[in-house]
Amino acid sequence: MNSIKKQMTLLANAVTITLLSNSLLLSDPAHAQVKEAAGAVTGFFLLGQLEAIANNLPNKISYEGSSVAFQTIQQVRLAIEDFKRAYASSLNVTIDKLDPVISKKLNELSKIVKDVDAAVTDKFDRLDSLGDQAAGLVATLPGVTHSRVTKYDPMLTYPNEAKKTFPFSVTGTGFNSRAELSVNGITYKPVSVTDTKIFFDLPSNILTTSLTEKKATQLNLKYENKDRSIVDTLTWQNEFATTPLAIYTLPKQFGTFTCAIRTTSPAPPLAQTTERGPFEVATSQQQGVFDTTPFIDERNFTVNATPGGWKIDVNSLRWNTDSAPKPDLAESAFRGFENVSETSFQVHLFCRTKYCLKGHAWLKGTVSFRETLEQPNIIAPAEGYTTMSTGPLYWGKPVVLTVPANTHAILLTVKRFDGIEHPFTPDGDALSTKVVYKDPEKTLVIAPNVVAKEFLGN
Repeated sequence: MNSIKKQMTLLANAVTITLLSNSLLLSDPAHAQVKEAAGAVTGFFLLGQLEAIANNLPNKISYEGSSVAFQTIQQVRLAIEDFKRAYASSLNVTIDKLDPVISKKLNELSKIVKDVDAAVTDKFDRLDSLGDQAAGLVATLPGVTHSRVTKYDPMLTYPNEAKKTFPFSVTGTGFNSRAELSVNGITYKPVSVTDTKIFFDLPSNILTTSLTEKKATQLNLKYENKDRSIVDTLTWQNEFATTPLAIYTLPKQFGTFTCAIRTTSPAPPLAQTTERGPFEVATSQQQGVFDTTPFIDERNFTVNATPGGWKIDVNSLRWNTDSAPKPDLAESAFRGFENVSETSFQVHLFCRTKYCLKGHAWLKGTVSFRETLEQPNIIAPAEGYTTMSTGPLYWGKPVVLTVPANTHAILLTVKRFDGIEHPFTPDGDALSTKVVYKDPEKTLVIAPNVVAKEFLGN
């Protein structure tokens, strides 16, 4: 009978190995293989494998309903920490020598981790119940009833450069003012503490961020361990408990957009207008010669339109005098624009010294004007679309597009940073992006939400 029980225990432990590591995968293990593996692997090793799988889970989330996924992953990771604390003195043996109760609970924990991994990967709708299973398992563990972490917030956030700090809270039991949080070697004290809640105000610049990738910032929470044994208390051992935490920051760039249109008839030419100038023009600046002859400078400056089809708006030419001599010493004059056309014009300037005195004569000023470029019609076949615009999207920063007046249909695709693509019609809406089409102005507004509900759950 004892031999049968031992074999059943070994087989159960072999299942745990199968769930944790491909290197120890035993799909149909022979008894000798099971015994060999069971005698070589410790409980701490298996728990470390579980921890590695759980720590990698956030990188596998597809972000559809990810707030629930992150909450479940958080519960699983904290359950692993509680398991290590509860059985710290019993796991440093090979699995064939583990206490049957511990072996059973370790197998339950490994199954929960495997099921969460499958749910995240395959989008199974079981995450809520798996989180409850992790919490239920923790409730049966010994020695972690008085001081433990059950939740922290946020676990997932987005970069907000406008805010210098952000709130960070930890929920659990048995906390006091001796709690502290360390990030990148820097320790932060809480702003308030209760028995069940710790509040921090952390600098935003501690978060690791990237333009296009999700990044993790590792934190360590240190708090008084109220579950110490009498021996530990008398010898000042294990005075504090430490729980590793992580905050995941979404990339700064929400994604990209592509807007294509279909037109039904040629549109009137689209005119693009821009301001040119101010350009500085000036005569020479010299002295007259006393009792001989005055200094005179008269010249025309030629200004050409920008190459590539730009046309000068002949009614927009403007002159502004910047500096000229005093009238009693010299005279100066802007004598107008000459030879004006859509492709060029001339600026006529004049200056001279008076009464043959050794005064200086000059004229300096600036010229400004408008230019217009007529763009070709946007024409697409009735059955097809033409790409009108593409570009990046950033959190909370709307993009406004102007579409041609003869647009019959708009095809807008938003591709998020996680690779998910969303096609939109005008006035389409999703939890992460809102699209509004304003007909009189012929504008399309694409607005990624400042806080995307499907990502952060609020």
